[in-house]
Amino acid sequence: MTPASATVLRNLDLTHQIVWHVAFKEKEEFSTSETDVCRRQEVDRTARKDIVALTTVSRAFHIPANKVLWACLSSIIPLLSLLPQFAREYKAHRERNCSYWELKCHLSEPISPEVWTSFRHHASLVRALSGELGRRSCLTEDSWAYLWRLAQDHAPLFPYLNELSWKPSSVSCDDLRLLVSPSLQVLALYCPWEADRSQPLMQALECLLTDRPAALVSLKLYDAVAGLMARIPRRAIERLRFLELEDAHTSAQSLQIASTLPELEYVSVRFRMLPADEAVTFQGFHALRRLHVRDTGVDTPWLLQRCSAPELRELSLEFGDIGWQAQVEFEDLHPLLLLVSDRFPKLNKLTISIMYFEVEAEQTASAFLAGVRPILSLRDLAHLSLWMERREVVVTDNVLERFAEALPALVSFQICFFMLDEDQGEDDEEMNTEELVTRRALAAFARHCPLLEDLHLPWLYVPPAEARTRGPSPSFWVHPAQRACHRLKKLVICRPMGLDAGECALVLDEIFPLLDTDASRKYLDYHMYSVRYGEGREHPVEPWTLVLDALDWYRAYRQQYVLSIQRARLREQQDAFVR
Repeated sequence: MTPASATVLRNLDLTHQIVWHVAFKEKEEFSTSETDVCRRQEVDRTARKDIVALTTVSRAFHIPANKVLWACLSSIIPLLSLLPQFAREYKAHRERNCSYWELKCHLSEPISPEVWTSFRHHASLVRALSGELGRRSCLTEDSWAYLWRLAQDHAPLFPYLNELSWKPSSVSCDDLRLLVSPSLQVLALYCPWEADRSQPLMQALECLLTDRPAALVSLKLYDAVAGLMARIPRRAIERLRFLELEDAHTSAQSLQIASTLPELEYVSVRFRMLPADEAVTFQGFHALRRLHVRDTGVDTPWLLQRCSAPELRELSLEFGDIGWQAQVEFEDLHPLLLLVSDRFPKLNKLTISIMYFEVEAEQTASAFLAGVRPILSLRDLAHLSLWMERREVVVTDNVLERFAEALPALVSFQICFFMLDEDQGEDDEEMNTEELVTRRALAAFARHCPLLEDLHLPWLYVPPAEARTRGPSPSFWVHPAQRACHRLKKLVICRPMGLDAGECALVLDEIFPLLDTDASRKYLDYHMYSVRYGEGREHPVEPWTLVLDALDWYRAYRQQYVLSIQRARLREQQDAFVR
């Protein structure tokens, strides 16, 4: 061992940083969802094996590696396995290859002081704990009560627990009481559905959040009973920054409480107005920057009219949800977007998703443009997504050109209809190019939106005759690094129509020479994955995949061409030198 290595191993801070670097690796996610606001980095299985190996390499790594292994637990079973009786029953259960659902341990043996001391020590190392949601408790009701009574004689069992995601599994909620921590800042509580358990849950939650020096920063309540928000001590949520209320529907009274929180930055709710909510008013939302509403009753206008949020920059509105059909009429679109543009003129990101969108058969592109016109006044808009998931409206070059001209700050633009006309694009002779999206729209985005990186359109039509006549442009033979290029990285078309893959690839290379085909394929795969869970059929994505493949082929061909030119010039220089 070199002197430098010995110095590093003697430095506990450095060894801890090394272990932490191995443990926590940022994972790339293909999601624009804002619901998981307080997402933390998990220790994956591969990293866990590496950390376990570090504990055997040197004493210097043993302590920091153990701390990291216990810092984030995705289950409470590793901790319960420190109890001899539970460890035996769990091992026997696994050897029998029984389902986890069948595990139900009753702690009947006394826990020795030595075992309890070890149990408390390891519990004190836990910083983030997740319950195995959707599964039955691995302990009986009496066992949770037994552990809770043992924990009452000392300081909190989890003194440094910062993040907790839990679904109470005992009727008395003693498992939740056991997790009381003065350091808790992030809480995701999945509430039981049974009505007879609502009172114990409220009492346990009050116990969990009362008389704590640290205030919550993030709170998520899933399927919470009515009035639960009002039972939370004010002091516990005074510093709240992130709030998610994932009930069957969130009451206006709960939002009224949230509106008084001075530091609240993000709110996500599933909302449906009740008759008793008509007189409710909101006091603030003065620090709110991001708002996500899942509307199950087309009540968003009522909510937005009462929401004073001068700092709001990101707004996501979803109409309809699984089990709830919030049917939006086309006539409702313009008033809704007019309200959005008037109330929040400084929006940077806007997402509108309509699951059940009623559009008349004679709908025209001009009517659609008139409906979405208020969006065009949001000059600071950088991210715009329009998802019409159940009916088709008409989008043409003229519509997209207006978006490109009015919103020069766009970084991402997505407009998608999950249900497309199956026969559209089958017969080129019957196509009216005035009602299609062509290279003209792509050129408009390239001309007016210099920052655009992500573009998703419902269809694209490149006439084969036009592309075949043009052939490769002179700029095709020039490497993108040597010419002025638009920076678009990702382009997805749901329905390419009437085109040859190779000819379309040449058009793309001319307009967007820096297009990242791998990123485009990845987004296409994600888009198809999400579509499979809808009621509609999948998009015919093969044509666009072929276009991306053709673009890769042309680029490889150009690279070979450039290399051959360089080699020829090099040979000429060598011959000239010899002569």
